Amino acid sequence: MKHERRSAAAEHGDTDTGHPTGTGGGEIPDRESMVFRARRARARVAFDLGEHLVVVGCGPVAARLVDDLLPLVRKGLLHLTVLGAEPHPAYNRVLVGEYAVGRVTREALTVADVQTWREAGVTVHLGTEVVGIDRTRRLVKVRHDADAPDTDPPDADAPGTDAHGGVDHDVSWDRLVLVTGARPVRPNMRGLDPSPDGAALPSGVVTLRDLDDAEAVRTVVGAGGHVVVLGGGVLGVEAALAAAETAGTATLVHTGDEPMERMLPASTAQLLGDRLKAAGVHCVSARAVGVSTDANGGFAALEVASRAPLTGDLLVISCGVQARTALAEGAGLRTQHGIVVDHELQADAEGRVYAMGDCAEVLCRDPGCQPCTARSRGAAAPGQTGTIAPGWRQAEYLSARIAAELTALQTQNQGAVPVEPMPAHAPAVLRLKAKDIDLTVLDSGRPAPDRATRHMEFTDTALRQDLQVTLHQDGSLRYAVVLGRPRALAHLTAVLESGEPMRGDLTYLLSLDSTWAAPVQEGMGESSVVCRCAGVTRGTLESAVEDGAVTVESVTAATRACTGCGTCRPEIEALLAQRRRDRSPGDGARPVPVS
Repeated sequence: MKHERRSAAAEHGDTDTGHPTGTGGGEIPDRESMVFRARRARARVAFDLGEHLVVVGCGPVAARLVDDLLPLVRKGLLHLTVLGAEPHPAYNRVLVGEYAVGRVTREALTVADVQTWREAGVTVHLGTEVVGIDRTRRLVKVRHDADAPDTDPPDADAPGTDAHGGVDHDVSWDRLVLVTGARPVRPNMRGLDPSPDGAALPSGVVTLRDLDDAEAVRTVVGAGGHVVVLGGGVLGVEAALAAAETAGTATLVHTGDEPMERMLPASTAQLLGDRLKAAGVHCVSARAVGVSTDANGGFAALEVASRAPLTGDLLVISCGVQARTALAEGAGLRTQHGIVVDHELQADAEGRVYAMGDCAEVLCRDPGCQPCTARSRGAAAPGQTGTIAPGWRQAEYLSARIAAELTALQTQNQGAVPVEPMPAHAPAVLRLKAKDIDLTVLDSGRPAPDRATRHMEFTDTALRQDLQVTLHQDGSLRYAVVLGRPRALAHLTAVLESGEPMRGDLTYLLSLDSTWAAPVQEGMGESSVVCRCAGVTRGTLESAVEDGAVTVESVTAATRACTGCGTCRPEIEALLAQRRRDRSPGDGARPVPVS
Protein backbone atom coordinates (compact mmCIF):
# COMPACT_ATOMS: atom_id res chain seq x y z
CA MET A 1 0.00 0.00 0.00
CA LYS A 2 1.28 3.44 -0.89
CA HIS A 3 2.15 5.82 1.90
CA GLU A 4 -0.30 8.72 2.18
CA ARG A 5 0.09 11.99 4.02
CA ARG A 6 -3.17 13.47 5.22
CA SER A 7 -4.01 16.38 7.45
CA ALA A 8 -6.82 16.64 9.95
CA ALA A 9 -8.65 18.87 7.48
CA ALA A 10 -8.46 16.17 4.82
CA GLU A 11 -9.74 13.53 7.24
CA HIS A 12 -12.84 15.65 7.79
CA GLY A 13 -13.53 16.01 4.07
CA ASP A 14 -12.39 19.61 3.63
CA THR A 15 -12.39 20.29 -0.12
CA ASP A 16 -11.57 23.99 -0.13
CA THR A 17 -9.13 24.93 -2.85
CA GLY A 18 -6.36 27.50 -2.80
CA HIS A 19 -2.91 28.23 -4.10
CA PRO A 20 0.51 28.89 -2.64
CA THR A 21 2.05 32.23 -1.91
CA GLY A 22 2.78 34.30 -4.98
CA THR A 23 -0.43 33.81 -6.98
CA GLY A 24 -2.66 36.28 -5.23
CA GLY A 25 -2.26 39.14 -7.67
CA GLY A 26 1.03 40.39 -6.21
CA GLU A 27 -0.37 41.21 -2.77
CA ILE A 28 1.50 40.34 0.43
CA PRO A 29 -0.48 37.45 1.93
CA ASP A 30 -2.12 38.14 5.29
CA ARG A 31 -2.06 35.67 8.16
CA GLU A 32 -5.42 34.17 7.15
CA SER A 33 -4.10 33.38 3.67
CA MET A 34 -0.89 31.85 5.01
CA VAL A 35 -2.84 29.59 7.38
CA PHE A 36 -5.17 28.61 4.55
CA ARG A 37 -2.30 27.66 2.25
CA ALA A 38 -0.46 25.74 4.94
CA ARG A 39 -3.55 23.69 5.64
CA ARG A 40 -3.97 22.96 1.94
CA ALA A 41 -0.33 21.91 1.58
CA ARG A 42 -0.64 19.44 4.48
CA ALA A 43 -3.72 17.86 2.91
CA ARG A 44 -1.99 16.93 -0.34
CA VAL A 45 -0.87 13.36 -0.96
CA ALA A 46 2.68 13.06 -2.26
CA PHE A 47 3.37 11.39 -5.60
CA ASP A 48 4.89 7.91 -5.86
CA LEU A 49 6.86 6.44 -8.75
CA GLY A 50 4.80 4.26 -11.07
CA GLU A 51 1.43 5.74 -10.16
CA HIS A 52 -1.55 5.12 -12.44
CA LEU A 53 -2.92 8.33 -13.94
CA VAL A 54 -6.31 8.05 -15.67
CA VAL A 55 -7.39 10.78 -18.09
CA VAL A 56 -11.15 11.04 -18.62
CA GLY A 57 -11.69 12.54 -22.05
CA CYS A 58 -9.83 12.40 -25.35
CA GLY A 59 -10.13 15.86 -26.83
CA PRO A 60 -7.40 18.30 -27.89
CA VAL A 61 -6.59 19.39 -24.31
CA ALA A 62 -6.28 15.78 -23.12
CA ALA A 63 -4.14 15.03 -26.18
CA ARG A 64 -1.71 17.81 -25.28
CA LEU A 65 -1.41 16.46 -21.73
CA VAL A 66 -0.74 12.92 -22.97
CA ASP A 67 1.83 14.09 -25.52
CA ASP A 68 3.74 15.94 -22.81
CA LEU A 69 3.61 12.97 -20.40
CA LEU A 70 4.95 10.42 -22.92
CA PRO A 71 8.60 10.72 -21.74
CA LEU A 72 7.53 9.75 -18.20
CA VAL A 73 5.53 6.80 -19.54
CA ARG A 74 8.47 5.57 -21.65
CA LYS A 75 10.74 5.69 -18.59
CA GLY A 76 8.25 3.74 -16.50
CA LEU A 77 7.79 6.60 -14.04
CA LEU A 78 4.07 6.82 -14.75
CA HIS A 79 1.32 4.50 -15.96
CA LEU A 80 -1.23 6.30 -18.12
CA THR A 81 -4.72 5.37 -19.30
CA VAL A 82 -6.94 7.48 -21.57
CA LEU A 83 -10.71 6.96 -21.65
CA GLY A 84 -12.50 8.63 -24.57
CA ALA A 85 -16.28 8.54 -24.99
CA GLU A 86 -16.17 9.07 -28.76
CA PRO A 87 -14.90 6.34 -31.09
CA HIS A 88 -12.60 8.85 -32.83
CA PRO A 89 -9.08 9.82 -31.71
CA ALA A 90 -8.79 13.38 -30.38
CA TYR A 91 -9.74 16.01 -32.93
CA ASN A 92 -9.91 19.79 -32.86
CA ARG A 93 -13.51 20.84 -32.12
CA VAL A 94 -12.62 24.47 -32.76
CA LEU A 95 -12.22 23.63 -36.46
CA VAL A 96 -15.31 21.43 -36.81
CA GLY A 97 -17.17 24.33 -38.45
CA GLU A 98 -14.27 24.83 -40.87
CA TYR A 99 -14.45 21.15 -41.83
CA ALA A 100 -18.23 21.37 -42.23
CA VAL A 101 -17.91 23.88 -45.08
CA GLY A 102 -14.84 22.32 -46.68
CA ARG A 103 -12.17 24.77 -45.53
CA VAL A 104 -10.04 22.07 -43.91
CA THR A 105 -9.69 18.32 -44.41
CA ARG A 106 -10.65 15.61 -41.95
CA GLU A 107 -6.97 14.82 -41.45
CA ALA A 108 -6.29 18.41 -40.42
CA LEU A 109 -8.66 18.01 -37.47
CA THR A 110 -6.79 15.12 -35.86
CA VAL A 111 -4.52 16.19 -33.00
CA ALA A 112 -3.57 12.82 -31.50
CA ASP A 113 -1.35 10.00 -32.73
CA VAL A 114 -2.92 7.11 -30.84
CA GLN A 115 -0.53 4.60 -32.34
CA THR A 116 2.46 6.51 -30.95
CA TRP A 117 0.73 6.68 -27.56
CA ARG A 118 0.23 2.94 -27.48
CA GLU A 119 3.78 2.21 -28.60
CA ALA A 120 5.01 4.38 -25.72
CA GLY A 121 2.97 2.31 -23.25
CA VAL A 122 -0.22 4.38 -22.91
CA THR A 123 -3.45 2.41 -22.58
CA VAL A 124 -6.11 3.98 -24.81
CA HIS A 125 -9.80 3.05 -24.75
CA LEU A 126 -12.07 4.85 -27.20
CA GLY A 127 -15.83 4.45 -27.27
CA THR A 128 -15.62 4.20 -23.48
CA GLU A 129 -17.82 6.47 -21.37
CA VAL A 130 -17.09 7.11 -17.70
CA VAL A 131 -20.41 6.96 -15.82
CA GLY A 132 -19.24 7.23 -12.21
CA ILE A 133 -16.33 8.02 -9.89
CA ASP A 134 -15.61 6.36 -6.53
CA ARG A 135 -13.08 8.59 -4.77
CA THR A 136 -12.90 6.41 -1.66
CA ARG A 137 -11.82 3.26 -3.48
CA ARG A 138 -10.25 5.25 -6.34
CA LEU A 139 -12.25 3.61 -9.11
CA VAL A 140 -14.03 4.89 -12.20
CA LYS A 141 -16.98 2.98 -13.61
CA VAL A 142 -16.84 2.91 -17.39
CA ARG A 143 -19.28 1.77 -20.04
CA HIS A 144 -17.63 0.38 -23.14
CA ASP A 145 -19.35 0.52 -26.52
CA ALA A 146 -18.78 -2.94 -27.97
CA ASP A 147 -19.38 -1.60 -31.50
CA ALA A 148 -16.74 1.15 -31.28
CA PRO A 149 -13.89 0.59 -33.78
CA ASP A 150 -10.19 0.42 -32.93
CA THR A 151 -10.65 -0.14 -29.22
CA ASP A 152 -10.67 -2.95 -26.70
CA PRO A 153 -12.71 -2.99 -23.50
CA PRO A 154 -10.76 -1.99 -20.37
CA ASP A 155 -9.42 -4.74 -18.19
CA ALA A 156 -11.74 -5.46 -15.29
CA ASP A 157 -12.30 -8.01 -12.57
CA ALA A 158 -16.09 -8.14 -12.82
CA PRO A 159 -17.55 -6.73 -16.03
CA GLY A 160 -21.29 -6.66 -16.57
CA THR A 161 -23.69 -5.75 -19.38
CA ASP A 162 -25.89 -2.70 -18.91
CA ALA A 163 -29.42 -2.11 -20.22
CA HIS A 164 -28.11 -0.31 -23.30
CA GLY A 165 -26.00 -3.22 -24.49
CA GLY A 166 -22.71 -1.73 -23.30
CA VAL A 167 -20.28 -3.39 -20.94
CA ASP A 168 -19.59 -1.90 -17.49
CA HIS A 169 -16.15 -2.10 -15.87
CA ASP A 170 -14.28 -0.60 -12.93
CA VAL A 171 -10.88 0.94 -13.62
CA SER A 172 -8.60 1.81 -10.70
CA TRP A 173 -6.53 4.99 -10.48
CA ASP A 174 -4.04 6.79 -8.29
CA ARG A 175 -4.57 10.21 -9.91
CA LEU A 176 -7.51 11.30 -12.04
CA VAL A 177 -7.67 14.10 -14.61
CA LEU A 178 -11.10 15.21 -15.79
CA VAL A 179 -11.03 16.71 -19.29
CA THR A 180 -14.68 16.24 -20.15
CA GLY A 181 -15.07 19.53 -22.02
CA ALA A 182 -18.36 21.32 -22.57
CA ARG A 183 -21.66 20.45 -24.18
CA PRO A 184 -23.90 22.64 -26.35
CA VAL A 185 -26.83 24.40 -24.72
CA ARG A 186 -30.21 23.45 -26.12
CA PRO A 187 -32.83 26.20 -25.95
CA ASN A 188 -36.17 25.39 -24.34
CA MET A 189 -38.77 25.72 -27.11
CA ARG A 190 -41.48 23.74 -28.88
CA GLY A 191 -40.37 20.70 -30.82
CA LEU A 192 -36.97 20.46 -29.13
CA ASP A 193 -35.90 18.45 -26.09
CA PRO A 194 -33.90 20.92 -23.94
CA SER A 195 -32.12 18.19 -21.99
CA PRO A 196 -28.42 18.20 -23.04
CA ASP A 197 -28.24 14.41 -22.78
CA GLY A 198 -31.89 13.76 -23.61
CA ALA A 199 -33.61 12.64 -26.79
CA ALA A 200 -31.92 12.99 -30.16
CA LEU A 201 -32.46 16.20 -32.07
CA PRO A 202 -34.85 16.12 -35.05
CA SER A 203 -33.31 15.23 -38.39
CA GLY A 204 -31.82 18.35 -39.94
CA VAL A 205 -31.10 20.00 -36.57
CA VAL A 206 -27.47 20.01 -35.36
CA THR A 207 -25.32 21.79 -32.79
CA LEU A 208 -22.12 21.63 -34.89
CA ARG A 209 -20.17 20.18 -32.00
CA ASP A 210 -18.93 16.87 -33.37
CA LEU A 211 -18.01 15.13 -36.62
CA ASP A 212 -21.52 13.79 -37.25
CA ASP A 213 -22.87 17.35 -37.11
CA ALA A 214 -20.17 18.51 -39.49
CA GLU A 215 -21.01 15.81 -42.02
CA ALA A 216 -24.67 16.90 -41.97
CA VAL A 217 -23.68 20.51 -42.68
CA ARG A 218 -21.30 19.43 -45.47
CA THR A 219 -24.12 17.61 -47.22
CA VAL A 220 -26.45 20.62 -47.14
CA VAL A 221 -24.01 23.41 -48.06
CA GLY A 222 -22.40 21.21 -50.70
CA ALA A 223 -25.77 21.01 -52.44
CA GLY A 224 -26.33 24.76 -52.13
CA GLY A 225 -28.96 24.40 -49.41
CA HIS A 226 -30.04 27.15 -47.06
CA VAL A 227 -28.78 27.05 -43.48
CA VAL A 228 -30.53 28.73 -40.56
CA VAL A 229 -28.31 29.47 -37.55
CA LEU A 230 -29.81 30.14 -34.12
CA GLY A 231 -27.45 32.09 -31.85
CA GLY A 232 -25.73 35.45 -32.21
CA GLY A 233 -22.50 34.61 -30.37
CA VAL A 234 -19.10 34.16 -31.96
CA LEU A 235 -19.74 30.51 -32.90
CA GLY A 236 -23.11 31.33 -34.45
CA VAL A 237 -21.64 34.17 -36.48
CA GLU A 238 -18.80 31.94 -37.69
CA ALA A 239 -21.25 29.20 -38.72
CA ALA A 240 -23.48 31.63 -40.63
CA LEU A 241 -20.54 33.24 -42.43
CA ALA A 242 -19.06 29.88 -43.38
CA ALA A 243 -22.41 28.63 -44.71
CA ALA A 244 -22.97 31.83 -46.70
CA GLU A 245 -19.46 31.64 -48.15
CA THR A 246 -20.08 28.11 -49.42
CA ALA A 247 -23.78 28.12 -50.29
CA GLY A 248 -24.17 31.83 -51.11
CA THR A 249 -26.63 32.68 -48.35
CA ALA A 250 -27.59 31.90 -44.75
CA THR A 251 -29.91 33.21 -42.04
CA LEU A 252 -28.67 34.18 -38.58
CA VAL A 253 -31.29 34.48 -35.83
CA HIS A 254 -30.23 36.40 -32.72
CA THR A 255 -31.68 38.37 -29.84
CA GLY A 256 -30.93 42.05 -29.34
CA ASP A 257 -30.17 44.64 -31.98
CA GLU A 258 -26.97 43.16 -33.45
CA PRO A 259 -25.03 39.86 -33.36
CA MET A 260 -22.34 39.55 -30.69
CA GLU A 261 -23.57 42.72 -28.97
CA ARG A 262 -23.06 41.18 -25.52
CA MET A 263 -19.30 40.98 -26.03
CA LEU A 264 -18.73 43.98 -28.30
CA PRO A 265 -19.20 47.76 -27.99
CA ALA A 266 -22.34 49.00 -29.74
CA SER A 267 -20.41 50.62 -32.59
CA THR A 268 -18.43 47.46 -33.32
CA ALA A 269 -21.52 45.26 -33.19
CA GLN A 270 -23.31 47.52 -35.67
CA LEU A 271 -20.37 47.49 -38.09
CA LEU A 272 -20.16 43.70 -37.79
CA GLY A 273 -23.86 43.47 -38.65
CA ASP A 274 -23.24 45.53 -41.80
CA ARG A 275 -20.38 43.24 -42.79
CA LEU A 276 -22.50 40.14 -42.24
CA LYS A 277 -25.18 41.47 -44.56
CA ALA A 278 -22.57 42.25 -47.20
CA ALA A 279 -21.32 38.66 -46.92
CA GLY A 280 -24.76 37.20 -47.67
CA VAL A 281 -25.96 36.58 -44.11
CA HIS A 282 -29.57 37.59 -43.47
CA CYS A 283 -29.66 38.76 -39.84
CA VAL A 284 -32.97 38.40 -38.01
CA SER A 285 -33.46 39.86 -34.53
CA ALA A 286 -36.19 37.72 -33.00
CA ARG A 287 -36.99 35.28 -30.22
CA ALA A 288 -37.11 31.65 -31.34
CA VAL A 289 -40.17 29.81 -29.98
CA GLY A 290 -40.24 26.46 -31.75
CA VAL A 291 -39.02 24.04 -34.41
CA SER A 292 -41.48 22.69 -36.96
CA THR A 293 -40.84 19.46 -38.84
CA ASP A 294 -42.07 17.95 -42.09
CA ALA A 295 -43.98 14.71 -42.60
CA ASN A 296 -40.77 12.69 -42.21
CA GLY A 297 -39.81 14.36 -38.93
CA GLY A 298 -37.08 16.49 -40.49
CA PHE A 299 -36.45 20.19 -39.98
CA ALA A 300 -38.82 22.43 -41.91
CA ALA A 301 -38.72 25.86 -40.24
CA LEU A 302 -37.66 27.80 -37.16
CA GLU A 303 -40.65 29.46 -35.54
CA VAL A 304 -39.97 32.94 -34.17
CA ALA A 305 -42.14 35.40 -32.28
CA SER A 306 -44.08 38.09 -34.17
CA ARG A 307 -43.11 37.03 -37.68
CA ALA A 308 -43.40 34.25 -40.23
CA PRO A 309 -41.43 31.01 -39.69
CA LEU A 310 -37.92 30.92 -41.17
CA THR A 311 -37.62 28.00 -43.55
CA GLY A 312 -34.39 26.23 -44.46
CA ASP A 313 -32.71 22.94 -45.20
CA LEU A 314 -30.77 22.74 -41.94
CA LEU A 315 -30.90 24.35 -38.50
CA VAL A 316 -27.63 24.92 -36.61
CA ILE A 317 -28.17 25.61 -32.90
CA SER A 318 -25.34 27.74 -31.50
CA CYS A 319 -26.62 29.01 -28.14
CA GLY A 320 -23.43 28.61 -26.15
CA VAL A 321 -21.83 25.76 -24.24
CA GLN A 322 -21.99 24.50 -20.68
CA ALA A 323 -19.22 22.72 -18.79
CA ARG A 324 -19.75 19.00 -18.28
CA THR A 325 -19.83 18.70 -14.50
CA ALA A 326 -22.13 15.72 -13.86
CA LEU A 327 -19.27 13.31 -13.08
CA ALA A 328 -17.68 15.74 -10.64
CA GLU A 329 -21.00 16.50 -8.95
CA GLY A 330 -21.67 12.78 -8.53
CA ALA A 331 -18.25 12.41 -6.90
CA GLY A 332 -18.90 15.21 -4.40
CA LEU A 333 -16.51 17.67 -6.02
CA ARG A 334 -17.29 21.36 -5.92
CA THR A 335 -18.84 22.83 -9.07
CA GLN A 336 -20.13 26.23 -10.08
CA HIS A 337 -19.85 27.36 -13.70
CA GLY A 338 -17.50 24.38 -14.08
CA ILE A 339 -15.55 21.93 -11.95
CA VAL A 340 -13.90 24.22 -9.41
CA VAL A 341 -10.11 23.90 -9.24
CA ASP A 342 -7.33 25.90 -7.63
CA HIS A 343 -4.32 27.39 -9.39
CA GLU A 344 -2.66 23.98 -9.42
CA LEU A 345 -5.76 22.56 -11.19
CA GLN A 346 -6.63 20.46 -8.12
CA ALA A 347 -10.32 19.68 -7.65
CA ASP A 348 -9.93 17.98 -4.25
CA ALA A 349 -7.95 18.61 -1.09
CA GLU A 350 -5.68 15.58 -1.51
CA GLY A 351 -4.43 16.60 -4.95
CA ARG A 352 -5.50 13.30 -6.48
CA VAL A 353 -8.19 14.70 -8.79
CA TYR A 354 -7.56 17.42 -11.38
CA ALA A 355 -9.70 19.13 -13.99
CA MET A 356 -8.75 21.32 -16.93
CA GLY A 357 -10.06 22.68 -20.20
CA ASP A 358 -13.63 23.80 -20.77
CA CYS A 359 -14.98 21.66 -17.92
CA ALA A 360 -12.83 23.43 -15.30
CA GLU A 361 -13.24 26.75 -13.52
CA VAL A 362 -10.31 28.28 -11.65
CA LEU A 363 -11.88 29.65 -8.47
CA CYS A 364 -9.84 29.20 -5.31
CA ARG A 365 -11.06 30.11 -1.81
CA ASP A 366 -7.87 31.79 -0.73
CA PRO A 367 -8.94 35.15 0.78
CA GLY A 368 -5.67 36.68 -0.45
CA CYS A 369 -6.36 35.92 -4.13
CA GLN A 370 -7.94 39.08 -5.53
CA PRO A 371 -8.92 37.73 -8.99
CA CYS A 372 -10.74 34.71 -7.53
CA THR A 373 -12.35 36.87 -4.86
CA ALA A 374 -13.63 39.17 -7.61
CA ARG A 375 -15.00 36.21 -9.57
CA SER A 376 -16.68 34.83 -6.45
CA ARG A 377 -18.64 38.02 -5.87
CA GLY A 378 -19.52 38.41 -9.55
CA ALA A 379 -17.23 41.38 -10.18
CA ALA A 380 -15.31 39.47 -12.88
CA ALA A 381 -16.27 36.92 -15.51
CA PRO A 382 -15.83 33.23 -14.59
CA GLY A 383 -13.42 32.67 -17.46
CA GLN A 384 -13.41 32.11 -21.19
CA THR A 385 -14.72 28.85 -22.66
CA GLY A 386 -14.78 27.54 -26.19
CA THR A 387 -11.17 28.49 -26.96
CA ILE A 388 -8.35 26.00 -27.02
CA ALA A 389 -5.35 28.04 -25.88
CA PRO A 390 -6.21 28.24 -22.14
CA GLY A 391 -6.69 24.47 -21.98
CA TRP A 392 -3.36 23.87 -23.66
CA ARG A 393 -1.64 26.16 -21.15
CA GLN A 394 -3.21 24.13 -18.35
CA ALA A 395 -2.11 20.83 -19.92
CA GLU A 396 1.45 22.09 -20.24
CA TYR A 397 1.44 23.24 -16.62
CA LEU A 398 0.06 19.98 -15.21
CA SER A 399 2.46 17.82 -17.20
CA ALA A 400 5.40 19.97 -16.05
CA ARG A 401 4.30 19.70 -12.43
CA ILE A 402 3.91 15.91 -12.59
CA ALA A 403 7.26 15.58 -14.36
CA ALA A 404 9.00 17.72 -11.72
CA GLU A 405 7.63 15.68 -8.83
CA LEU A 406 8.37 12.27 -10.36
CA THR A 407 11.84 13.29 -11.57
CA ALA A 408 12.69 14.55 -8.08
CA LEU A 409 11.64 11.18 -6.64
CA GLN A 410 13.63 9.25 -9.23
CA THR A 411 16.81 11.26 -8.61
CA GLN A 412 16.14 11.52 -4.86
CA ASN A 413 16.54 15.25 -5.18
CA GLN A 414 14.68 16.42 -2.10
CA GLY A 415 15.60 20.04 -2.77
CA ALA A 416 14.04 20.21 -6.22
CA VAL A 417 12.24 23.47 -6.92
CA PRO A 418 8.51 22.84 -7.43
CA VAL A 419 6.66 24.20 -10.43
CA GLU A 420 4.95 27.48 -9.55
CA PRO A 421 1.13 27.47 -9.65
CA MET A 422 -0.61 28.93 -12.66
CA PRO A 423 -1.15 32.71 -12.53
CA ALA A 424 -4.37 33.99 -11.04
CA HIS A 425 -5.33 35.53 -14.35
CA ALA A 426 -4.20 35.08 -17.93
CA PRO A 427 -4.76 37.20 -21.04
CA ALA A 428 -7.28 35.94 -23.58
CA VAL A 429 -7.45 36.51 -27.33
CA LEU A 430 -10.79 35.79 -29.02
CA ARG A 431 -10.66 36.00 -32.78
CA LEU A 432 -13.55 35.63 -35.22
CA LYS A 433 -12.65 32.96 -37.77
CA ALA A 434 -14.10 34.46 -40.92
CA LYS A 435 -12.99 35.31 -44.42
CA ASP A 436 -12.51 39.06 -45.01
CA ILE A 437 -13.68 40.02 -41.48
CA ASP A 438 -10.77 40.63 -39.12
CA LEU A 439 -12.35 40.97 -35.66
CA THR A 440 -10.45 40.30 -32.42
CA VAL A 441 -11.19 40.88 -28.74
CA LEU A 442 -8.25 41.16 -26.33
CA ASP A 443 -8.79 40.78 -22.58
CA SER A 444 -6.13 40.96 -19.88
CA GLY A 445 -8.19 38.74 -17.56
CA ARG A 446 -7.56 41.11 -14.66
CA PRO A 447 -10.56 42.33 -12.66
CA ALA A 448 -11.91 45.72 -13.67
CA PRO A 449 -10.97 48.40 -11.12
CA ASP A 450 -13.59 50.50 -9.42
CA ARG A 451 -11.90 53.70 -10.50
CA ALA A 452 -12.17 55.16 -14.00
CA THR A 453 -9.74 53.86 -16.59
CA ARG A 454 -8.31 55.38 -19.74
CA HIS A 455 -10.26 54.72 -22.93
CA MET A 456 -9.79 55.45 -26.63
CA GLU A 457 -12.37 54.88 -29.37
CA PHE A 458 -12.15 55.20 -33.15
CA THR A 459 -14.92 54.24 -35.60
CA ASP A 460 -14.87 54.52 -39.39
CA THR A 461 -18.35 53.74 -40.74
CA ALA A 462 -17.28 54.08 -44.38
CA LEU A 463 -14.50 51.45 -44.12
CA ARG A 464 -16.41 49.51 -41.43
CA GLN A 465 -13.45 49.62 -39.07
CA ASP A 466 -13.43 50.03 -35.32
CA LEU A 467 -10.79 50.35 -32.61
CA GLN A 468 -11.59 50.40 -28.88
CA VAL A 469 -8.83 50.40 -26.26
CA THR A 470 -9.17 50.45 -22.46
CA LEU A 471 -6.19 50.62 -20.10
CA HIS A 472 -5.73 49.71 -16.45
CA GLN A 473 -4.61 52.34 -13.96
CA ASP A 474 -0.98 51.29 -14.44
CA GLY A 475 -1.21 51.83 -18.20
CA SER A 476 -1.31 48.14 -19.15
CA LEU A 477 -3.91 46.93 -21.61
CA ARG A 478 -7.16 45.86 -19.99
CA TYR A 479 -9.44 45.36 -22.98
CA ALA A 480 -9.40 46.02 -26.72
CA VAL A 481 -11.67 45.38 -29.68
CA VAL A 482 -10.16 45.65 -33.14
CA LEU A 483 -12.16 45.39 -36.38
CA GLY A 484 -10.34 45.68 -39.69
CA ARG A 485 -7.08 47.20 -38.44
CA PRO A 486 -4.49 44.39 -38.53
CA ARG A 487 -1.34 46.39 -37.69
CA ALA A 488 -2.98 47.97 -34.66
CA LEU A 489 -4.05 44.49 -33.62
CA ALA A 490 -0.49 43.14 -33.93
CA HIS A 491 0.81 45.97 -31.75
CA LEU A 492 -1.90 45.62 -29.10
CA THR A 493 -1.45 41.85 -28.95
CA ALA A 494 2.26 42.32 -28.30
CA VAL A 495 1.41 44.82 -25.56
CA LEU A 496 -1.06 42.39 -23.98
CA GLU A 497 1.45 39.55 -23.94
CA SER A 498 4.26 41.67 -22.54
CA GLY A 499 2.15 43.37 -19.87
CA GLU A 500 4.08 46.60 -20.48
CA PRO A 501 2.23 49.89 -19.92
CA MET A 502 1.16 52.15 -22.78
CA ARG A 503 2.13 55.79 -22.29
CA GLY A 504 1.67 59.06 -24.10
CA ASP A 505 -0.60 59.85 -27.03
CA LEU A 506 -2.49 56.70 -28.04
CA THR A 507 -3.54 58.12 -31.41
CA TYR A 508 -0.34 56.67 -32.89
CA LEU A 509 -2.32 53.41 -33.05
CA LEU A 510 -4.38 54.94 -35.86
CA SER A 511 -1.33 55.60 -38.01
CA LEU A 512 -0.32 51.93 -38.04
CA ASP A 513 -2.99 51.08 -40.62
CA SER A 514 -3.14 54.42 -42.40
CA THR A 515 -2.16 55.07 -46.01
CA TRP A 516 -0.88 58.59 -45.31
CA ALA A 517 1.70 57.63 -42.66
CA ALA A 518 4.51 55.12 -42.87
CA PRO A 519 3.23 51.94 -41.21
CA VAL A 520 5.28 50.72 -38.30
CA GLN A 521 5.74 46.95 -38.13
CA GLU A 522 5.17 46.41 -34.43
CA GLY A 523 5.82 43.13 -32.73
CA MET A 524 7.07 41.34 -35.85
CA GLY A 525 10.46 40.25 -34.53
CA GLU A 526 11.57 36.70 -33.80
CA SER A 527 9.98 36.79 -30.35
CA SER A 528 6.56 37.89 -31.60
CA VAL A 529 3.88 35.22 -31.15
CA VAL A 530 2.29 34.10 -34.42
CA CYS A 531 0.27 31.10 -33.20
CA ARG A 532 -1.34 32.31 -29.99
CA CYS A 533 -3.12 29.01 -29.29
CA ALA A 534 0.14 27.04 -29.07
CA GLY A 535 2.38 29.99 -28.16
CA VAL A 536 4.64 29.59 -31.22
CA THR A 537 6.85 32.56 -32.10
CA ARG A 538 7.95 33.78 -35.50
CA GLY A 539 11.51 32.71 -34.71
CA THR A 540 10.37 29.13 -34.06
CA LEU A 541 8.51 29.06 -37.38
CA GLU A 542 11.53 30.40 -39.25
CA SER A 543 13.72 27.74 -37.65
CA ALA A 544 11.30 25.03 -38.79
CA VAL A 545 11.40 26.38 -42.35
CA GLU A 546 15.20 26.52 -42.25
CA ASP A 547 15.22 22.88 -41.12
CA GLY A 548 13.26 21.81 -44.19
CA ALA A 549 9.55 22.41 -43.56
CA VAL A 550 7.97 23.41 -46.89
CA THR A 551 4.23 23.09 -46.20
CA VAL A 552 1.88 24.30 -43.48
CA GLU A 553 1.42 20.67 -42.44
CA SER A 554 5.16 20.10 -42.02
CA VAL A 555 5.46 23.35 -40.06
CA THR A 556 2.59 22.18 -37.86
CA ALA A 557 4.26 18.83 -37.25
CA ALA A 558 7.48 20.55 -36.19
CA THR A 559 6.05 23.35 -34.06
CA ARG A 560 2.38 22.60 -33.17
CA ALA A 561 1.43 25.88 -34.83
CA CYS A 562 -1.96 26.00 -36.58
CA THR A 563 -3.37 23.16 -34.47
CA GLY A 564 -5.78 25.44 -32.61
CA CYS A 565 -8.16 28.00 -34.09
CA GLY A 566 -6.31 28.08 -37.42
CA THR A 567 -6.18 31.88 -37.71
CA CYS A 568 -2.38 31.84 -37.94
CA ARG A 569 -2.44 29.80 -41.16
CA PRO A 570 -2.27 32.85 -43.50
CA GLU A 571 0.86 34.12 -41.70
CA ILE A 572 2.51 30.71 -41.99
CA GLU A 573 1.60 30.51 -45.68
CA ALA A 574 3.03 34.00 -46.22
CA LEU A 575 6.26 32.98 -44.49
CA LEU A 576 6.58 29.88 -46.69
CA ALA A 577 5.82 31.90 -49.83
CA GLN A 578 8.48 34.44 -48.92
CA ARG A 579 10.99 31.66 -48.33
CA ARG A 580 10.20 30.14 -51.73
CA ARG A 581 10.74 33.52 -53.39
CA ASP A 582 14.06 33.95 -51.59
CA ARG A 583 15.24 30.51 -52.75
CA SER A 584 14.02 30.75 -56.35
CA PRO A 585 16.71 31.00 -59.10
CA GLY A 586 17.54 34.59 -59.88
CA ASP A 587 20.50 36.72 -60.72
CA GLY A 588 22.84 34.72 -58.56
CA ALA A 589 22.22 36.73 -55.44
CA ARG A 590 22.26 34.81 -52.22
CA PRO A 591 18.89 34.22 -50.57
CA VAL A 592 17.94 36.82 -47.99
CA PRO A 593 16.64 35.36 -44.74
CA VAL A 594 13.13 36.38 -43.69
CA SER A 595 13.27 38.75 -40.73
